[in-house]
Amino acid sequence: MFHTQVLQQVMAYMVAHYREEINREMLARMAGMSVWHFSRVLSSSSG
Repeated sequence: MFHTQVLQQVMAYMVAHYREEINREMLARMAGMSVWHFSRVLSSSSG
C-alpha cells in the first residue's frame, strides 16, 4: 500500500536524523500529505 511505503521512508528518515530537530510539518511535507492527513495515517498505522 502507498501509505505503508511512505511511512517506511519517513521512519527511515527519522532514524537517520534522530539527532536533528524533526517536526510533524516537515514529515508531512516529505510524505506529500497535509499535516492533518499525515497525523491520521500515522496514528492508524501505529495503533
